[in-house]
Amino acid sequence: MNYDPETHPEPGAETALPAPSADSIRDTEMSSGTGLETVDEAPGQAEPEEVVPDLEAGQEVVIDLEERRRYERERKQRQRARARQQDPPREELSHAEIARREAEKSELLARVQSRNRPVDFDLDGPPPSAKPEHTPAEIQALIDAERARYHASQESAETSYKKRLDDLMARQRQAELVAARQVDVSVQERLRAATNAAVGPVEVDTRAADRERAEVQAKVDKTVKDARTAVADIEEIMDAHGDELDRLAKVTDAEWLRGLPTEGYDASRAYSYANRIPFLLDDLRNFVKDVRRGVETMVQDLGRLVASVPVPFKKDTSPYMLWVREFNGAMRDLGRINGGTVATVNSKISNLTGYVQMLTDLRAMYKGSPQAAAEFRTESPTKVIRDMERPNPNAPKPDRYVGLADVDLWAEPKR
Repeated sequence: MNYDPETHPEPGAETALPAPSADSIRDTEMSSGTGLETVDEAPGQAEPEEVVPDLEAGQEVVIDLEERRRYERERKQRQRARARQQDPPREELSHAEIARREAEKSELLARVQSRNRPVDFDLDGPPPSAKPEHTPAEIQALIDAERARYHASQESAETSYKKRLDDLMARQRQAELVAARQVDVSVQERLRAATNAAVGPVEVDTRAADRERAEVQAKVDKTVKDARTAVADIEEIMDAHGDELDRLAKVTDAEWLRGLPTEGYDASRAYSYANRIPFLLDDLRNFVKDVRRGVETMVQDLGRLVASVPVPFKKDTSPYMLWVREFNGAMRDLGRINGGTVATVNSKISNLTGYVQMLTDLRAMYKGSPQAAAEFRTESPTKVIRDMERPNPNAPKPDRYVGLADVDLWAEPKR
């Protein structure tokens, strides 16, 4: 193999290096690759002068590598010797101080090792001579089982992730619906500011508003008081007649018909009385119940209208007109309860009393007669309906329309 003496010197041959500068030689002498710091010369101790080639003359220096290494070792030894001479005398430590420092060092080493615990990579594995715990087939089975567990855990994690994601998306949709149904405060403020800028702010006379609201509340309170008074009067009337009404309500239909005539004109009248009395009882109780429920409902409606009264009143605006129409209707309905419900209850009770009295008079009239002893019979509803559906032979026949389709033009006329 051919070597170029300039680029590839032969092995073992002395390397011809370019002449180093004086500064580079001085830097090399002042630094070392062992990590030891150079020590300045002590005063009065001068290092023996070294032979430095004449670099300015451009002479080429041939340096032996072994000689260079020997020179570096000697120079480092001289530096260590000077450093030892310059070091102050060591302090003599007591046994207690030494023990304290050793304990502190051990504690620091333990902290460092706990934070930076080295990882033991067993790359070599067990020695070939060691007997394995499992056969290759058993190890493969363990690998398959571990893969199956991994896939199962992955599928379970994916399923739970999808479930949580669906739940969060459903909650997000619900929150968006709730937010969409609420009033946007920012839009409300901007709309109020724009409206105030366009038509001016709303100037409310609080004194007039309070006075008008108080007037409305006074009217409502008076009407509600009259309505509750009417309900209290009705309760007193029902309590006064409660025993008799309860006894009449317990009478059955068969007991009402007992002792009444079963034939003739009085029989139909008695049957009508017996059916009318239970109906009047139910009608009276339902009317009182409707009055109670109606008063409570109308009082609640009036309270809502008082809370939403558009004060101060602007009678030429549509909100006021709509409110007045609803308010007047509620006051009218509640006033009707105040005026006529008590009289209606009294009239119903009086009407019921008249029917009971007439039925009693019929029983006294036919007491002991054979007509009252017979069982009261009525026709079957099925028979009545069938008789109504049966055609009457004496009824006039309707005229039938005769058109051209019913006339035979080619038929011979009858003679």
